[in-house]
Amino acid sequence: MSHMTPAGFRDCPCPRRCPPRPDTIVFHLPAPPLHSENIITLSGVELTSKGNVTITGPGAGKLIIDGNGTSRVFDINDGVAGTDSPTIISGLSIVNGSLGNAGGGIYSAESLTLKKVVISGNAATFGGGVDVFGDAAAGTKVSISNALVRPAMARPSNICG
Repeated sequence: MSHMTPAGFRDCPCPRRCPPRPDTIVFHLPAPPLHSENIITLSGVELTSKGNVTITGPGAGKLIIDGNGTSRVFDINDGVAGTDSPTIISGLSIVNGSLGNAGGGIYSAESLTLKKVVISGNAATFGGGVDVFGDAAAGTKVSISNALVRPAMARPSNICG
């Protein structure tokens, strides 16, 4: 099982008893103050995952994960060429991620599905908001629905894949 920490997702403490299966992370947060939202601000360390996970927030306007302009927000990579460990992210906003290379908001070497998300104000040389650079032989895919991806600082585009 994976557990979310600011340093990333830790592996199952007993790998022999934890067969690979999709994990689910659901944010259950207290109601934010009136006319506000819950914000998780990163302190220079991106959230990492090996994939095979569904990350679900309460809604894009209710939870913001802020890279604080000092790091990428999500780095998703199982580290194994020729495999695909799909990730689904829904119901949150990913903002202010910054990285000099690729994927200021999200970098994924795995299939990525984004649903009901806002990706805004992220910066990188390539794919400021999202950069999916997977393995064609593994069948890496990208799916985006009901999402708002706002322009960011990136060349050649805000979404690379």
